Amino acid sequence: MFEKDNVYYSTENKMKKISSIILLFLLSISCNSNDIKKPENLIEREKMVDIIYDLSILEAAKSQKPIVLEQYQIKSNVYIYKKYAIDSLQFANSVKYYSADLENYHAIYDSVNKRIDRNLKTLSPE
Repeated sequence: MFEKDNVYYSTENKMKKISSIILLFLLSISCNSNDIKKPENLIEREKMVDIIYDLSILEAAKSQKPIVLEQYQIKSNVYIYKKYAIDSLQFANSVKYYSADLENYHAIYDSVNKRIDRNLKTLSPE
Protein backbone atom coordinates (compact mmCIF):
# COMPACT_ATOMS: atom_id res chain seq x y z
CA MET A 1 0.00 0.00 0.00
CA PHE A 2 2.83 2.37 0.86
CA GLU A 3 4.46 1.78 -2.53
CA LYS A 4 1.28 2.74 -4.37
CA ASP A 5 1.01 5.94 -2.33
CA ASN A 6 4.66 6.63 -3.02
CA VAL A 7 4.19 6.10 -6.78
CA TYR A 8 1.16 8.40 -6.74
CA TYR A 9 3.11 11.06 -4.85
CA SER A 10 6.10 10.65 -7.15
CA THR A 11 4.00 10.95 -10.33
CA GLU A 12 2.10 13.94 -8.98
CA ASN A 13 5.31 15.73 -8.05
CA LYS A 14 6.93 14.97 -11.40
CA MET A 15 3.93 16.31 -13.30
CA LYS A 16 3.90 19.50 -11.21
CA LYS A 17 7.66 19.91 -11.60
CA ILE A 18 7.39 19.43 -15.35
CA SER A 19 4.60 22.02 -15.53
CA SER A 20 6.69 24.44 -13.49
CA ILE A 21 9.75 23.86 -15.65
CA ILE A 22 7.75 24.44 -18.82
CA LEU A 23 6.32 27.62 -17.31
CA LEU A 24 9.74 28.93 -16.29
CA PHE A 25 11.24 28.09 -19.66
CA LEU A 26 8.45 29.75 -21.57
CA LEU A 27 8.56 32.79 -19.33
CA SER A 28 12.28 33.16 -19.77
CA ILE A 29 12.07 33.15 -23.56
CA SER A 30 9.03 35.38 -23.69
CA CYS A 31 10.03 38.27 -21.46
CA ASN A 32 11.84 40.16 -24.20
CA SER A 33 9.20 42.81 -24.72
CA ASN A 34 6.36 44.26 -22.70
CA ASP A 35 4.48 45.40 -25.78
CA ILE A 36 3.38 42.14 -27.40
CA LYS A 37 0.76 42.43 -30.11
CA LYS A 38 -2.01 39.88 -30.21
CA PRO A 39 -1.21 37.35 -32.96
CA GLU A 40 -3.80 36.91 -35.70
CA ASN A 41 -4.02 33.19 -35.06
CA LEU A 42 -3.87 33.31 -31.25
CA ILE A 43 -4.76 30.01 -29.60
CA GLU A 44 -7.75 30.47 -27.30
CA ARG A 45 -6.97 30.46 -23.57
CA GLU A 46 -8.90 27.24 -22.81
CA LYS A 47 -7.24 25.49 -25.72
CA MET A 48 -3.85 26.60 -24.34
CA VAL A 49 -4.80 25.03 -21.01
CA ASP A 50 -5.59 21.78 -22.84
CA ILE A 51 -2.34 21.91 -24.81
CA ILE A 52 -0.17 22.60 -21.77
CA TYR A 53 -2.00 19.89 -19.83
CA ASP A 54 -1.37 17.36 -22.61
CA LEU A 55 2.29 18.42 -22.84
CA SER A 56 2.63 17.91 -19.08
CA ILE A 57 1.11 14.44 -19.31
CA LEU A 58 3.35 13.50 -22.23
CA GLU A 59 6.46 14.78 -20.45
CA ALA A 60 5.50 12.88 -17.30
CA ALA A 61 4.96 9.74 -19.37
CA LYS A 62 8.32 10.29 -21.04
CA SER A 63 10.05 10.56 -17.68
CA GLN A 64 8.25 7.50 -16.23
CA LYS A 65 8.29 5.11 -19.21
CA PRO A 66 10.24 6.60 -22.11
CA ILE A 67 10.25 3.29 -23.96
CA VAL A 68 6.47 3.42 -24.48
CA LEU A 69 6.57 6.71 -26.39
CA GLU A 70 9.58 5.50 -28.35
CA GLN A 71 7.94 2.14 -29.09
CA TYR A 72 4.90 3.85 -30.61
CA GLN A 73 7.06 6.57 -32.16
CA ILE A 74 5.16 9.34 -30.40
CA LYS A 75 6.86 12.72 -30.54
CA SER A 76 5.18 15.09 -28.10
CA ASN A 77 5.32 18.21 -30.23
CA VAL A 78 4.13 16.49 -33.42
CA TYR A 79 1.30 14.82 -31.51
CA ILE A 80 0.18 18.16 -30.01
CA TYR A 81 0.34 20.01 -33.33
CA LYS A 82 -1.78 17.36 -35.04
CA LYS A 83 -4.26 16.95 -32.19
CA TYR A 84 -4.96 20.67 -31.91
CA ALA A 85 -4.45 21.54 -35.58
CA ILE A 86 -1.76 24.11 -34.82
CA ASP A 87 1.83 24.64 -35.89
CA SER A 88 4.96 25.45 -33.94
CA LEU A 89 4.92 29.14 -34.89
CA GLN A 90 1.30 29.57 -33.82
CA PHE A 91 2.08 27.86 -30.52
CA ALA A 92 5.23 29.91 -29.92
CA ASN A 93 3.46 33.19 -30.74
CA SER A 94 0.55 32.30 -28.47
CA VAL A 95 2.91 31.41 -25.62
CA LYS A 96 4.76 34.67 -26.14
CA TYR A 97 1.50 36.64 -26.08
CA TYR A 98 0.04 34.95 -23.00
CA SER A 99 3.30 35.05 -21.06
CA ALA A 100 3.56 38.81 -21.51
CA ASP A 101 0.75 39.05 -18.94
CA LEU A 102 2.19 37.10 -16.02
CA GLU A 103 -1.03 37.04 -14.00
CA ASN A 104 -2.97 35.57 -16.90
CA TYR A 105 -0.21 33.11 -17.70
CA HIS A 106 -0.01 32.06 -14.07
CA ALA A 107 -3.79 31.52 -14.14
CA ILE A 108 -3.38 29.24 -17.16
CA TYR A 109 -0.85 27.12 -15.28
CA ASP A 110 -3.04 27.11 -12.17
CA SER A 111 -5.81 25.67 -14.33
CA VAL A 112 -3.43 23.02 -15.62
CA ASN A 113 -2.26 22.09 -12.11
CA LYS A 114 -5.84 21.92 -10.79
CA ARG A 115 -6.76 19.63 -13.66
CA ILE A 116 -3.77 17.40 -12.94
CA ASP A 117 -4.73 17.25 -9.26
CA ARG A 118 -8.36 16.43 -10.12
CA ASN A 119 -7.36 13.64 -12.46
CA LEU A 120 -4.80 12.20 -10.06
CA LYS A 121 -7.42 12.08 -7.30
CA THR A 122 -9.74 10.07 -9.54
CA LEU A 123 -6.92 7.62 -10.26
CA SER A 124 -5.55 7.26 -6.75
CA PRO A 125 -6.85 4.68 -4.30
CA GLU A 126 -8.41 6.19 -1.22
